[in-house]
Amino acid sequence: MADSPWPKFRKDIYNNANSEYILNPKARVIKNYFSMTFGKIILDASPSSSYNGSSLSYLWSVVKKPNEIGLNIKGSTSVICEIEIPKIHGEYIISLQVTDSEGNKSLTIVSIANEILWKYKTGNHISSSPAIGNDETIYIGSAYNLYAVNPDGTKNGNFKLVRTYILHRL
Repeated sequence: MADSPWPKFRKDIYNNANSEYILNPKARVIKNYFSMTFGKIILDASPSSSYNGSSLSYLWSVVKKPNEIGLNIKGSTSVICEIEIPKIHGEYIISLQVTDSEGNKSLTIVSIANEILWKYKTGNHISSSPAIGNDETIYIGSAYNLYAVNPDGTKNGNFKLVRTYILHRL
């Protein structure tokens, strides 16, 4: 177990199954999941490490993307890279391979999910954030209606809101 006040069991502090006794480098990214993200994304591999502190080389690659687009990685051999995600829905997967000075390699991935899972039409504009109940029901206010929507996008209920006045004694 680790020589720390709070040792981990079977996984490192990043919850990877990497053992400190394996002599391969560890490929790590500060943030490895994005949802509904378009535009410029900066990926940072600075948490990556080698077992002996030797320098690492980096290689960022596109593993999966929607077929109809080209995707370029600026700084594909740097610790930090930049990717421009177009406004095209789909799944994007970027891999990071780190190699230490002895040729040992490690790989991790970054997932970017730009899928619209469902839409729900309300009778009017929505001017506030939705609320999520303990049972995962999503509540959406629109004008004087409150919509209850299941996590799969199906209707759970529709409520008509009435104005309520609260009187305070002066």
